[in-house]
Amino acid sequence: MPQTLRYRKHSSMITKTNQLARSRGAIFLLCLTTVATTACSTDGRELRAPSAGQGESIEIVETTVETTPVAQDTSLQAIFTVTGTWLDGGAIDSRHTCSGANISPSLEILNTSIDAKSLAITLIDLATPEKPLWVMANISPDETLIQEGG
Repeated sequence: MPQTLRYRKHSSMITKTNQLARSRGAIFLLCLTTVATTACSTDGRELRAPSAGQGESIEIVETTVETTPVAQDTSLQAIFTVTGTWLDGGAIDSRHTCSGANISPSLEILNTSIDAKSLAITLIDLATPEKPLWVMANISPDETLIQEGG
């Protein structure tokens, strides 16, 4: 009989050890899952609220080029210009860079053609023109001022 009791006592110790190991494993797995779920829920960045009209899709318009030259009196037509908050050939304010506030500068559009349906503006760095800094499309030709961040 003493051997039977020892065997049972030893068997119950093994069972308790296994139960303890299982519960520790379950707790560890629960903690690991909680940490992984919490860590992957965000990348730490906050997005700006969308501006009015930002959700509108851009309409793609086919254009054709007339092959016959049309005589125009260009002496009366003013030159189309886009000016910004930077000086000609000067540096753009750091607020308008990735290192700054990363917002687009304000632009003034002058002398838009009467025949224009919409405008598109691409801002490039002359040192790397193949990499546009930003692009704005489907701008109304009646628009003369685009606010900073617009």
